[in-house]
Order: sequence, then C-alpha cells, then structure tokens
Amino acid sequence: MNLPDSPDNKGVIPLGQIPLVESCSVKEARRKIRNLADVLSGDPLLATRLATVCSEVSRRLQRGPGGARIDVSLNTRSGLRELVLEFVGELDDGSRGYLDRFFD
Repeated sequence: MNLPDSPDNKGVIPLGQIPLVESCSVKEARRKIRNLADVLSGDPLLATRLATVCSEVSRRLQRGPGGARIDVSLNTRSGLRELVLEFVGELDDGSRGYLDRFFD
C-alpha cells in the first residue's frame, strides 16, 4: 500500500489491510467489505454484490502460497468517495482463467 502523502496518492486514504491467512479470513473480509460498501454507497444490494465478488477472489487467493491480503483505501480525488480494493497474492492458472472470464 502506498503512503497517503505520496504525490501520486493525493486524495487516496488507506483504510487498512485484510490478511487472508486464517480459515475464517474470507468470511471476515466479506463482512468488512459489505459493511464498508453499504456505509459508503447506502445501497445494500450493491454492497452485497461487491462482498460476493470479494469473497470469490479471496477464496482463490487464499489457496496460493501465502501472504494474500486485500488492501483497502478510499479515493476522494474526483470529489466522490470511491472504495478501492487491491487484491494481493498469487493465483493458480485455473483461478486466473476463471476470474478473467468473470470480469470480462
């Protein structure tokens, strides 16, 4: 995660990291992302959809060699509040192919 005072990150506020190391980590990540998205958007359906995607990506990252996490930040550069989720970790080829089709 980049530092908040970096010239490239003016208006980006780091909110934290969600490690994906424990068996309950995916559930915890899903809950945290859903709650945060609901507060920011006011749209519980959108928040649930985002949480579902996060859950799927997190499960697939968790299968990797370790160190998987989600970096969470808030982008306010455009004058809007945008939730930024950066998934960090390694995917196997099967998961990469699945997610490529999912996001296509």
